Amino acid sequence: MTLTRLTLFFKGFAICQFLLLIITVSVAGESSPGSFEETLERHLTAIVSRDLQGILATVAEGDSLTLILPDGSLIKDKAAYADLHEAWFSDPDWRMEFSEVRRLETAELCSVLLRYSYRDTPEGPAHECYLYMAFQQIDGEWRLVFDQNTRIS
Repeated sequence: MTLTRLTLFFKGFAICQFLLLIITVSVAGESSPGSFEETLERHLTAIVSRDLQGILATVAEGDSLTLILPDGSLIKDKAAYADLHEAWFSDPDWRMEFSEVRRLETAELCSVLLRYSYRDTPEGPAHECYLYMAFQQIDGEWRLVFDQNTRIS
């Protein structure tokens, strides 16, 4: 394959990926109440809007939750998770953008791997990380049970 054909192939591939993202976002807006898609959307919206009660509504109760931060710190329950997010959400300067990498859905457990760009300030340098989250069906609702953040750069 010549360099020109290879370049055209990758441009076409990038366009297809972009169109797939648009379709995914459009379909996400049509999620049914109580669906995994709706819960994931509420969870991510709560993060970027710094909505503590919104994020806690998507999290498993008590010690059914595990959070691993990029530095390896371990949070083992909802109360500690709430304290961490309350302090983090009080900072008005950080920014975070997500893109989905992979998703796995079953009747009882759904997981999603996201890549995110995090900035301590709106103009600050971006830190790239992976965010892996697992949600479990608990009493008819999807709840976050596992959340791991891993630095890329």
